Amino acid sequence: MHESLGQYVVYVDADDDVRDDYSYLLHKKISKNEYDIVYVLYGQESKNKSKMYTYELPYIDGSITDEDRDKLFMNQAIGKLSGFAFRRQFFIELKYCFIEHQNYDEDFISFFYPYCINKIGIINELLYYWRYEEDSMSRNPVDAYIEHYKDRLKNSVCMYHQAKLLGIFEKYPEQIEAIVVIALYINTLELIVGGREYVNLPQNILNRCRRIINKYIPNYKSNRYLKRYLVSKHEEWLLDLAKANDISFEAFKEEFYAKYRDCYMNKQDKIQKLLDELYNKKINVAIWGAGLKGKTFLYYMDKEGKYIQYVIDGDKALRGREIDEYHKIYTYEDVIDLVDVILIMNTRHYNSIQEKVNTEIKIIDMDQYIDSENEVKNII
Repeated sequence: MHESLGQYVVYVDADDDVRDDYSYLLHKKISKNEYDIVYVLYGQESKNKSKMYTYELPYIDGSITDEDRDKLFMNQAIGKLSGFAFRRQFFIELKYCFIEHQNYDEDFISFFYPYCINKIGIINELLYYWRYEEDSMSRNPVDAYIEHYKDRLKNSVCMYHQAKLLGIFEKYPEQIEAIVVIALYINTLELIVGGREYVNLPQNILNRCRRIINKYIPNYKSNRYLKRYLVSKHEEWLLDLAKANDISFEAFKEEFYAKYRDCYMNKQDKIQKLLDELYNKKINVAIWGAGLKGKTFLYYMDKEGKYIQYVIDGDKALRGREIDEYHKIYTYEDVIDLVDVILIMNTRHYNSIQEKVNTEIKIIDMDQYIDSENEVKNII
């Protein structure tokens, strides 16, 4: 920022797109008022490139009020960060957003902005676009992900102290605590449940989360803003996961697998008969689905890798990752000539998988099998 000569600095990513009049409209807006930040509407392309999702913002112009800050709390449009303009001198004087030698996650730090700025401008037009490019998506090895989130934990603590130093923690204690908990704890849990960054459970990261939270924000469970955020995303379960992790890693594992545990344990005998039949006939078996449901199935039904030789997933970014010491993730193309039977973990994907799979491979919808009266002899 010190090298820049302009009154405002615009944050953009090299592989994103902007509308042709993006710079003109930003300049026009900035010329009317000395805003600290000006946001534009942000669009994100879907993975199949068929849709452009828009992240909406409430219209605010001029001095920002506490009511405005409540509207902007954890708003995903400002969390995307790219495409906005900020007044250079204001942030230099504030010494808030870019602390030397700290690599802050751009989405994380941006959620603090509404609590430290005085004037805000919003252009309610879709001017900035993030387009899905497979080649631009992260392909970091597991160790890189772990190091990345170690940095996130460290930066969460830095931002917590910085908020106190600037006085915004004193003015907005619940909001700031909620943002730190979401960035440090809830976001990590979301990624673990999502299964893309963390294919297996990262015990070291979870232990570190527990220590930091218990030291700085031990009473987070009663935070109103945190609860409001989780309800708005229909992810109250993440708070249950956090509470379990506060006890121990073993308690976390039990809660993590609890979502689908009864689905398999209540029909354990029936599932076991199928697995034994496949094993005794020396049939090569794969499950399709490396998400939470598939992991739960493996955790309760094949802990020692006796029955399932392969785990297939449609997300090519997961290829080669290991769920545990016995189960590795493959693409369908990797195992097409090696598999005799595929157990599909989620009925929703049955038809699309059936269209793709070689007709010589037997596919079994496990949801349908578990709930039906069919015997093993009618399935194999």
